[in-house]
Amino acid sequence: MHRLGSLCRRHSISIFPCALHSSNSSCAFSYTPDSTEIVYDNLVKFCDGLAVLKQIHSALTTNSLITKSPHLAAQIIIKYAKFGYLNCARSLFDGINIRGDNRSSFLWNTMIRAYANAGLCFETLELYMLMRRAGVSSNNYTFPFIFKACASNSLLLQGKVAHGDAVKADFDSDVYVKAALVDMYAKCGQFCDGRKIFDEMPVKDLVCWTAMITAYEQGEKPDEALILLRKMQQHGLFPDEVTMVSVASAIGQLWDAKWAQSVHAYAIRRSFLKEIFVANSILAMHTKCGNMEKSCLIFDMMDERNVISWNSMLSGYTQNGQASEALFLFDKMRDSGCEPNSVTALIMVAACAYLGSRHLGGKFHDFILDSKMKIDMNLRNALMDMYAKCGDLKTAVEMFNDVHPSERNVSSWNVLISGYGMHGHGKEALRLYSRMQEESVEPNHITFTSILSACSHAGLIDEGRNLKEGCYEFSQVLESGGNLLQIQIPNTSCRFTSEMHSQPPVVNALFVPIQLIITESNLTYRKQYPLDRSHQSLNLLYG
Repeated sequence: MHRLGSLCRRHSISIFPCALHSSNSSCAFSYTPDSTEIVYDNLVKFCDGLAVLKQIHSALTTNSLITKSPHLAAQIIIKYAKFGYLNCARSLFDGINIRGDNRSSFLWNTMIRAYANAGLCFETLELYMLMRRAGVSSNNYTFPFIFKACASNSLLLQGKVAHGDAVKADFDSDVYVKAALVDMYAKCGQFCDGRKIFDEMPVKDLVCWTAMITAYEQGEKPDEALILLRKMQQHGLFPDEVTMVSVASAIGQLWDAKWAQSVHAYAIRRSFLKEIFVANSILAMHTKCGNMEKSCLIFDMMDERNVISWNSMLSGYTQNGQASEALFLFDKMRDSGCEPNSVTALIMVAACAYLGSRHLGGKFHDFILDSKMKIDMNLRNALMDMYAKCGDLKTAVEMFNDVHPSERNVSSWNVLISGYGMHGHGKEALRLYSRMQEESVEPNHITFTSILSACSHAGLIDEGRNLKEGCYEFSQVLESGGNLLQIQIPNTSCRFTSEMHSQPPVVNALFVPIQLIITESNLTYRKQYPLDRSHQSLNLLYG
């Protein structure tokens, strides 16, 4: 086995076809057909590059093993997918059928899984339809990946069709199919349907409980997630490492330091912190709860750190008003050899915005360009926000205008409206809002909050009142208050809140997996503090 690995690393695969099939070979080894397949299987496992994989693929095609062994074909497909060459994987998959060989459900499932895991929703569903037309039976390995694809793009109708197929095929009672269904319905916003499926399960194992808890957590229903956790424990089941990740995230959403301490202690007792993904989730939980001391302790004790570990700490420092510490840690991150990614860039741009440093912000912008990072709309919006907050509204406007209208999202407009507002340019904010409507961009509650703030900041009280009276959504912003937002008004500091817990909202604009404090409102969310007598609400201004 060591020799196979060595040959793979030296790209010496070409000797194997003759060694495996020539009885007169000088090779000291002899192989039966079964052992031939085993050797190729191990070659694929040891393969660490595309060039070697293509050599193995070519050899298997030459000796026809690729069509005789679905297992080997599947392994090649999986490896192509791992290297990011899904086109090669699909060519292999299609080629087997072109030569007249029947593809088993095993091969179909392998290709479907490759697409689903790569986040290629429509390719996954297209292949599933082809599978049905080919008369190949779906099974309990097929449906979880179909539901995963539907969940990733909130394709409820397609998910319901696949659900019907699972019922007809009598696989809807399978525990993994059920868990995937719960996840799919929840991610499509149908929590009641997901919960109904969950409640109808006669026997629920840890996978099912975790799926429902995760659904609530990812759907921003942390209270429900923790209620379900208690019920799970009452049924004699206790969280494993996967459950802990969702529980920690739910507690982070609630900013509940006491719950965080309990979960941390449980993870220590069960030795879960040895797993880096659990340690990262506990670390992120403490940062969201404002306990940077605990976060630092976990971070310092980690035997292994990845980019998520560093990003969680950077986000924690920025979220908790320690942007200078974030800058210092960023230097340590680079010294450690860990490569920053686009999430890191978002965090550091937010840190520069917090500090109001145009110089540092510009340097990070240059770093992003030099690193050849892809600047998607999330990062572009963050850069626009940073420039606006650092007083360089001109650059923010230029970045906005440089983007094709079809590529802008609602957050792009919100950033600039907020930027105009914070600089007292209320009329420009109103003009931009009118332009937003002309381009048929649907505003959200952040848009309404930003434009009202812009009016109040510029002293355009009548204009703000007219907006409120002429638009139901504006009235709703003021009546419900939404989540905690602080709006600067000349000579006052105005704040309006809801009675809900002080949970930072998950907003589409600049949301990233570790839940940065960057939000499309372009305001820093922090825990609620008692209002003093100088605070006025927007209702007083526009009521």
